[in-house]
Amino acid sequence: MSTTLDHLATHALKPYPCSECDSTFASRYSAKVHMRRHTGERPYPCGICDKSFRQLAIQIRHRRTHTGERPFSCDLCPRAFATESTLSNHRRTHTGERPYPCGICDMSFMQQVIQIRHRRRHTGERPFSCDLCPRAFATELTLSNHRRTHTGERPYSSELCDKSFAVQSTLNNHYWTHKRNTCYKCGLTYCDYRKLKEHRLSVHPRAVVAADAGEDDSEQRTATATTTTEL
Repeated sequence: MSTTLDHLATHALKPYPCSECDSTFASRYSAKVHMRRHTGERPYPCGICDKSFRQLAIQIRHRRTHTGERPFSCDLCPRAFATESTLSNHRRTHTGERPYPCGICDMSFMQQVIQIRHRRRHTGERPFSCDLCPRAFATELTLSNHRRTHTGERPYSSELCDKSFAVQSTLNNHYWTHKRNTCYKCGLTYCDYRKLKEHRLSVHPRAVVAADAGEDDSEQRTATATTTTEL
């Protein structure tokens, strides 16, 4: 009975339903923006690059990645940010404030988006559905990453080699691999140890001979350890 009442209360608080899925919203505007996920409408073009966006606020935030504008300064440290919400989230790293409690467990969070994502672990809610297969996801980012398994898109390109990746975290791991496989003689980096070894044999053969004799290998180990520590 209480579950039914809770469900009805949700409709009272969020009276604007989506006609395409089970989502409901507190305002007509929020429902309209949500519908663009279904229709694909992106009425706010960047104007600098070829990207476009569902919301004006996101377009403004994106344009600042081109211009470098950071109009929101922290009054507790020298850092500045592109959006007021990012500044607000940052200030909580100084104050320790966690204003978003889970409500199901005793955890609380600095950012509402993290609280919402966490709560879905309890509820099992997966409101972001793939339009190319039956799968659904708890966050829009996870859905975006998943869709690339269908499209083959790899928007995250390495600045160190010709590889590209579908997911930002995979690119970060790739950079770590490059740093770990750095030639201590000339500073070139490689994405696997085999290529580093081939480079040393062809470009620094004397160093390889010295290493085989036990004279130079400690320097390579020291350089590798230093690079790993810097990560």
